[in-house]
Amino acid sequence: MAQEPRFARRPRRAREAAFFFLISLTITLVLFWPAAVGEKIFAPVDIAPNFFPKFRYVDPTAAGVPANHYVIDMILGDISRNQMVHAAWQRGEMPWWDPYTDAGKPLAAEANAVNISDPWKVLIFHSLPFEAAYNWIRIVPFLISGLSMFWLLRHLGFSLASALWSGLLFQFAGCNAMMFSGPTVQASFAYYPLLWGLWDRGIGEGKWRWFIISSLPAALVFLSGNLQSHSYPFLFAMAFAIGYGWRHQSRWLLLVGGIGFALTLGLCFAAPFVLSQIELFFLNVRRIHPETSRFDSLTGLASIVGFFPWLFGTFRTLDLSKVFAQTGLGFWIYIGSAAMVIAALGFRTRTTPGSRNADVKRTALALLGVYFLVCSTPLLHVFYTRVAWLAVMGLVVLFAFGWNELTSNPNARRRWGWVTVTGAVLIAAALNVGGFLIYPQFQSRIETRVLERERTNKFLDQAPALRKFQVANWPNEVTFKNPETALAFAGLIALGLTLVRPPARPRLWLHSILVVSTIPLLWFDHRYIPMQPMALWEKIRAGGPEQRRVSENLDADGLRLLESAPGGHEHVFPGAMAQLFKAHVLHGHSSLTLRHAGFKDADGLVPPPLYDYEYSSPARGRESGELRARKDGPSARFHWAAPLERKVGIVAETLCTLTLDVAPGAAGDLIRTDTYYPGWRMSPAVPGVTIRFEPPCFSRIHVPAGVTRLRFKYEPRFWRPGLFLAAGSAVLTVVLLMASARRSRIRANFTPAL
Repeated sequence: MAQEPRFARRPRRAREAAFFFLISLTITLVLFWPAAVGEKIFAPVDIAPNFFPKFRYVDPTAAGVPANHYVIDMILGDISRNQMVHAAWQRGEMPWWDPYTDAGKPLAAEANAVNISDPWKVLIFHSLPFEAAYNWIRIVPFLISGLSMFWLLRHLGFSLASALWSGLLFQFAGCNAMMFSGPTVQASFAYYPLLWGLWDRGIGEGKWRWFIISSLPAALVFLSGNLQSHSYPFLFAMAFAIGYGWRHQSRWLLLVGGIGFALTLGLCFAAPFVLSQIELFFLNVRRIHPETSRFDSLTGLASIVGFFPWLFGTFRTLDLSKVFAQTGLGFWIYIGSAAMVIAALGFRTRTTPGSRNADVKRTALALLGVYFLVCSTPLLHVFYTRVAWLAVMGLVVLFAFGWNELTSNPNARRRWGWVTVTGAVLIAAALNVGGFLIYPQFQSRIETRVLERERTNKFLDQAPALRKFQVANWPNEVTFKNPETALAFAGLIALGLTLVRPPARPRLWLHSILVVSTIPLLWFDHRYIPMQPMALWEKIRAGGPEQRRVSENLDADGLRLLESAPGGHEHVFPGAMAQLFKAHVLHGHSSLTLRHAGFKDADGLVPPPLYDYEYSSPARGRESGELRARKDGPSARFHWAAPLERKVGIVAETLCTLTLDVAPGAAGDLIRTDTYYPGWRMSPAVPGVTIRFEPPCFSRIHVPAGVTRLRFKYEPRFWRPGLFLAAGSAVLTVVLLMASARRSRIRANFTPAL
């Protein structure tokens, strides 16, 4: 059969893409409707009244059991940072610096912060009020990832039905829920299918043009991500090179050169932000140590539970994946139980050696191999289970192979069918018998053990009510009392029987099975992804009696607070929530930061010159604490190196500027105890005023006698060089594409003489 001309395929493909997008958008809105219309917010704000005693005013009826405590990072740092960014952009300011937490630190370069370079975030945050913008910037990556995967599967020649299901499975795969607290990872992986498709075309046509074009989605990957996610494109590139270069020595020059050029050019486009992130990485003091287990090297093998992830429990009960120092292990790569079996069938499909299908399948297997390699070695503590998106890409492509095989060749596969049915029955029997009959016999002992371990938990402050609930909730999560497990079981049974005895209309049956199998995945996403009433967020943002009392005392002169408590949940500003109230504190919430809290005296105490007020909560569970002012000595943030009668006051402070008034007097050196960081300068420059480093992490500012106004401005050192690099990359891309197009026209018009 003659191949359809490319120009004739374009309108049809556009209609198909529009059809898929309509389905994708409909399902997304059904799942997230309350957040989409502004009734709820994508943040676990119910954690505050349940875990933080000083925020109990938000919901006095809270019993200590939030809807999902796994996403606590969102309330401890994500929503407050995004609120600062939105407010800065609304007033026309670039949000470079966070002056409030950790005694000041870079904001835009923060590794697990706000990815202000995401083009969609820039557009949405400038267009919508904060709550609507915060919700929609989380919805957009779902839509992009599904559409880009659909496009990839159609580009690779898979059927419309298999591409449609693959796009939806990738869009709502478990990793998108499990890592919802890290929006940068999901946002960056949304563009990976575009890289795959463009690189495939470059290899297929043997043209560098497609690798040059792929630098644009590569740039989106880096602009949408963070320092952690920037390493994943190189893992993806390695898997792609293995898939397309295996036994194809003639391709390696184009593979290595093309992929290397695309990723390098993408990094250059993102250089204004990436360079600052790298700078922070090398200047930080990192004190977070990864949780380890003697079984963590078995994480890859244990991931096989992804066929039925409830075997390890869920976030609402005991999670057995913590044996491997992980959380929700099976759900990271979950795309639906029946879909996982079809992907396994896709693994067994035969492809013609040297064909494009062989390259695609080999790449999918290489992506799975990368995931299992990372999860089975010490690389796990470098890349984490966040590489699950690579495995999911491989799984959905294998699913497409399996789908095409089942619909084009509906012969009986009795062995596969009986294995599927038997496995489903055994799993269901084990979970239901164990949950209803065996588990209750040991529940009291398990609760005692869990509460004992709770006292030494390093990653979540004590929450005994939550732990008791988790222990009691096991049967409700893993047995058929949970509709998710019942529907997943039904999908497996239906698929198994279909494999044993194919029906007369296999496509219709497979579509029905996939619907039944995908509902548990969608329902899990709906339960896991936090959507809480907007009223709770408004109460948090307004502050309670303690937050207002403390912030009012600090606001007058930009004073700094030290908090002391038996746990982080007891703080009046837990994590980085001080950002919401514009309160300057010594603590924060970050993995990469320069912490003043680490500079303690011989007795392990923070020296008084670093703070003006101390807020102490001596016991757990108290809704108020004691606020004490440090009565003697100079201001914590500014004092003279030698006794000098010149008062210093803050005139204005934003996310990248600080303006001081200095009383007339003799020349002297002013010590600024905010975190010293390269990039701070006088703006405008004042003759005689110099800034230099003062140990351990302060700034020494020489102030001449006649100077009474100091205005400091922060701008990342590599911002302007990065802009030049990005502009040069854009020019280079245009030139190369024009040269490639001209060369193609010359070849097309050349007719050799007879």
